[in-house]
Amino acid sequence: MFFSNQTNTDLGPIEGSGSFAELGQVGNDASRLGDGDVRQGEGEGTNNDDEMMGEDYNPDILRQLTTRNVIGYREVTIASTTHVVFMESGVGHVYSINLETGVEERVSATTVPDARHAVFSSDGAMVAVKTGTNNGVNPILLGEIDYEEKTLSVDQVDEEVGEMTFTEDNNLIYTTITNNSVLGNVFNIKNETTAVIFDTLFREATVILGSTVAGPHYFFPKTNYTFEGFVYRVDEGRLTRLPVDGFGFTANMFGNTILASYRDKSDLVTIIYDQASEEKAELDVALLPDKCVGSDENIYCAIPKNETLRYDSINKWYQGVDLFTDSLWLVGEDGEELIDITNHSGRNVDVVNGEIGEISSDWYFQNKGDHSLWIYELSEIADITE
Repeated sequence: MFFSNQTNTDLGPIEGSGSFAELGQVGNDASRLGDGDVRQGEGEGTNNDDEMMGEDYNPDILRQLTTRNVIGYREVTIASTTHVVFMESGVGHVYSINLETGVEERVSATTVPDARHAVFSSDGAMVAVKTGTNNGVNPILLGEIDYEEKTLSVDQVDEEVGEMTFTEDNNLIYTTITNNSVLGNVFNIKNETTAVIFDTLFREATVILGSTVAGPHYFFPKTNYTFEGFVYRVDEGRLTRLPVDGFGFTANMFGNTILASYRDKSDLVTIIYDQASEEKAELDVALLPDKCVGSDENIYCAIPKNETLRYDSINKWYQGVDLFTDSLWLVGEDGEELIDITNHSGRNVDVVNGEIGEISSDWYFQNKGDHSLWIYELSEIADITE
């Protein structure tokens, strides 16, 4: 049986208040942390039990940050200190981890029923939460986080949203599905206005949203090894098809660099395409772009150990048929293995949902098997990338 741990008896249920209505109308009296809700290593939610917390905290370069099922996270600055904030699946509770001390603290105990995906703004002050089942698109909630009062104020959004992200100036970009296509939209939180910024032209699309309204944004047909895929780029509403395509196509974007994989007969091929120079280079090893992070300067990928990726590997991985045991690599001409996750941690990890921290430049990722959150401190090995 499951029970809410809200402590405020007068906190009412979340109710819809119109499409993108004013924030803060619901949940202003959200429950607060009680005594003992600050964790310092010995409690649930961290695997750092064997490490000293606080001033003498000396963490491993690769470590598991949570044991909770994480549905969204972001590296942010709180009180001049670098933290990672995250939301827990199902209940929607928000936590922060002080990366200097290793201390985990519950920021909000406000329950968001059926929370399944969340994105945080760059300053960590806002969170958008997708709720409902894992099938199709579902309504979302917009929330404001008060780190001093330890509360989360939420308001329901009537739109059914697919992908979503916050822009650098804290507006919400999101996708919606129509009968014929996927639309890219922006919601101006301050003015409470919505506008369409692009149309994908086809309905079964994978969309990679940029960090500004102007873009660039990218989209391509959903991956299937029996169908051909191709990439479109959107800048200021202008649509451009890029010369990167193939059957079973999938891609990821890092600045002006596109990392793409596609089928070549029974094999899988991975290429790097530089949009500035229009140069294309094939890599010696096949990769799953969803397992990669990086920038124009360096791309880092989780590569399955002792696995030869074939033309149908992407489909099987998306479907959950295949789970991989990964190592972390720097890829490209000077590619090399950075760390063997299993040998170093004793855990088999299938890397997904990776991000480079905007403050630390460290590599965050999740384990596909249990959705726990991990960190690999790229900042500690900066000399190999210079």
